[in-house]
Amino acid sequence: MDDLERSRDRMWNLTKEYSGLSHHFITLTNGLKIHFMSNAVPGSPAALNPEKPLVILIHGWPDSWAIWRYIAGSADLQGAANVVVLDMPGFGGSGRLEKYSATRVLEAMTELM
Repeated sequence: MDDLERSRDRMWNLTKEYSGLSHHFITLTNGLKIHFMSNAVPGSPAALNPEKPLVILIHGWPDSWAIWRYIAGSADLQGAANVVVLDMPGFGGSGRLEKYSATRVLEAMTELM
């Protein structure tokens, strides 16, 4: 496996953890699947810690969760907060909207949160 293949596998294989973050999906009421990375997910061994603040990182246009990988993967941040890194609709591991508008993206992100 060459460097490009290793990097692609590390960043886009949605079954692998990355620096203490694991991949998760949530399905919205309209059926849209949203991908997110987190160090804390309800019902998991690393459940949300109510004593820690929730930090939600959202990428710009166009990008993916990977833009935040070094910050979200930081041991200091993970030790101090529940970290969630989202892929907006149509990016990274998230499904795409039938039609795009700022309102539709905002509605999806609002439901997710």
